[in-house]
Amino acid sequence: MPTGAGGLDIEDDTDPLAMIAAEGDPEQDLMRLSEAEAVRRVLMTLEEPVRAILVLRDLEDCSYRDIAEILDVPLGTVMSRLARARKRFEVAWIAAFGEGEGQ
Repeated sequence: MPTGAGGLDIEDDTDPLAMIAAEGDPEQDLMRLSEAEAVRRVLMTLEEPVRAILVLRDLEDCSYRDIAEILDVPLGTVMSRLARARKRFEVAWIAAFGEGEGQ
């Protein structure tokens, strides 16, 4: 199973049906699962350093300072790498799903 920086799992082995809430809107729950799977697929197309910084910030919600410590880079480097990584994700997303699709 692929892992990001610090051994973070970006693939989820959890049964998708087990994640659907017992209450609420099952259709909305399935749509969220579908979107999460689409994000995972696009992330897996990116190089490890790009994927790692996106996972740490946008999925694991690490602070810029925490990311700088984990990756052992200056804070300014985190900010610039994150901006470039988000742009690469956007390009990969559009290539996979087209503009406006899957959003």
